[in-house]
Amino acid sequence: MDDLAERLSTAYLSVHYHDPHRDLHTWRIYQRDGAVQLYDGQEWRVDYALTTDQIEHIQQAVADCGLPASLPLRAAGIHDTAVYTVAWELPDGISGEVANYAYPALTHVAIDCLMDVLLEIEEAYTGAL
Repeated sequence: MDDLAERLSTAYLSVHYHDPHRDLHTWRIYQRDGAVQLYDGQEWRVDYALTTDQIEHIQQAVADCGLPASLPLRAAGIHDTAVYTVAWELPDGISGEVANYAYPALTHVAIDCLMDVLLEIEEAYTGAL
């Protein structure tokens, strides 16, 4: 995952999935210029770029879904889990990170809410391909 730090330094949102049992990492990195960079575990690609309205919609969804007030979801007593981590740095100065350490056994309501928004936008692009 060469140049990951550089990619993250110019992003307002990132979604990282890590399955330690398979040593699999995937990333969705949402850049301030609208580019959506995807890492599928082997290579990086940019499938589409967001409009200004879509970027603002995603940034608002971070707050609307409750991510800034969310706590990590722990995996006590749950085995064979992966970790979903969402990090954000918004124009209003609000930044943070929240993780679900119990995925897929338990779902994190705020992360699921944001992922619904992200996937809805993504489907509009991938459905047109």
